[in-house]
Amino acid sequence: MLLEVYIKDFLLEIMNSSDGSEIGVIGEKLDKVSKDLRAHLESDDYSGGIEDLPHYIYGELENVAYSNKPRIELLDSGAFRSGFSISGKLWVLKIAMNPMGAETNGKEIKMCLAKEHSGAASDIFIKVFGYDRVNEKPYWYICEKVRPLSDIEDITILKNVFPTFWNVLDHGDKNRAKSSAKSFKEFVVSTIMMCVYMTRLPEMRRKTYRKDDEEKYREMLMFNRNSPESQGKEVASDKLKKVTSNFDNSGKLDKILPKISNVIFHNAASNFANVKDIEDIIFYEDFKRLSAAFGYVSTSDMHDDNFGIKIVDNPSPSDIVILDFDASITN
Repeated sequence: MLLEVYIKDFLLEIMNSSDGSEIGVIGEKLDKVSKDLRAHLESDDYSGGIEDLPHYIYGELENVAYSNKPRIELLDSGAFRSGFSISGKLWVLKIAMNPMGAETNGKEIKMCLAKEHSGAASDIFIKVFGYDRVNEKPYWYICEKVRPLSDIEDITILKNVFPTFWNVLDHGDKNRAKSSAKSFKEFVVSTIMMCVYMTRLPEMRRKTYRKDDEEKYREMLMFNRNSPESQGKEVASDKLKKVTSNFDNSGKLDKILPKISNVIFHNAASNFANVKDIEDIIFYEDFKRLSAAFGYVSTSDMHDDNFGIKIVDNPSPSDIVILDFDASITN
């Protein structure tokens, strides 16, 4: 019930009524093909069973996109999901290619709706406009379209959106990290990744009950970073459960993770560029939002495609969004 109310509220915020109606119609078509497929797989006419759903569901949902008028075109595909949209529309249809993709969809939807995580984390995540209401794990959802950080080459936009990162750099415009949009984006992403890493390990040291806990956690981070395949994720998850079970009865890592502090940010940034003294740095809204969000969740593969900026005329720190949180890190 909460999901439905929240989605309705989001739909009211969509750009105009025609977009809202269009998304609703597309969602109905997607749910219909799911229902029809499930009915077929469970019928006496089919020799298999509902467990075969993952073999067919992607193709059925993809056909809805391609047969829509206007056609919903493929934007990009990863290991687990594909993204589709219509030119000029400010929304994206994400379709899972397999159960791992559906699981990721479900976690991202929950993150957006702030059911299990902090409001700070959900505030920096993309908005959801519609989702799979038929399958237990959502094989599709529709969310807002944003500009990936990797596509932004205007350094003026970048320094307006990430003013703390720009301000921390020493030596004015001669600083290498300020030399190009590419260099500055690399500095932003590398600093955030180091902040996440530095935030977790000190807490591990203070709360370790077994000698090898910290090493297990390091291994878990490396599994998540380097093993996108299903087996790697499962192993990483098992390792994380073993580590977190030592901390409290809930086993939730968010109980022991602080927000990213000013000092941690400064130390992290100094690994990748010449930076000012900490007392000379002004910490703006970009740092505050990222710090609050990463106090509760992490991301397993940090790069500039994980970050985006809302499609507005004059983007600011309030328009930063993260596209792929690893919500499982607090499960």
